[in-house]
Amino acid sequence: MKRFVQVTVFGLMIVFVLFSIGVSASSSHQNDAIRSKVEVIGDNAQAVAIEALIKHSYDVNAVGFATFDTSQYPSVYINDSKVSLVDDQPSFLNQVRNVRGSSSDGLEDNGYLSFKIAQTLDAQRGVEGLEKVEAQAKAAGRSVTSADLKSIKGIVGVPRHRSSMAPSIPDQPNFFSYKSIKINGSYAEVEYDDGAALAKATLVRTQDGWRIAGIQAINIHF
Repeated sequence: MKRFVQVTVFGLMIVFVLFSIGVSASSSHQNDAIRSKVEVIGDNAQAVAIEALIKHSYDVNAVGFATFDTSQYPSVYINDSKVSLVDDQPSFLNQVRNVRGSSSDGLEDNGYLSFKIAQTLDAQRGVEGLEKVEAQAKAAGRSVTSADLKSIKGIVGVPRHRSSMAPSIPDQPNFFSYKSIKINGSYAEVEYDDGAALAKATLVRTQDGWRIAGIQAINIHF
């Protein structure tokens, strides 16, 4: 369970930032080969739109973690009352609320958009906290201590340097594959493998297009 928690919270950040590898838009032949293996139930044009959104979400998430600007998250994620957070996602969201305040920073709802914002805010706390204690240690002419690090530890992991959060989206489409896309009215379930984990995403169709309402890791293998 510990290993699964790392993926559903901080591990998903790794999946989105370091393993954010989607189908290459520059190779139509490769796209066709991948799509021929996808089980699609429902409208094929909507399946293509869903694939594009999931790929785009990796770029949006990577930039969000690099800049701590979550303003683009609503273009790919959504809070949907019919889609519940899973595993340790609810408790993580509540822990971040306890630190940040539940009525600010987009943490008011209990959906996946709020969870993604909470992930990013927690990462920001670790990065900015590390910069602060490093500056204090330097001014005092000493090294950063374990006590320093413990004092700024986020909800889920070791503080990170800002440079390690820079977006890096390698163009390695062979690592990313869709297994199935099942569309049922305004909802869809997608199983895909991004090279780090087999995951299931739940999407909802809005007037602005499809949005990701939840992601659950099924099998972690990075």
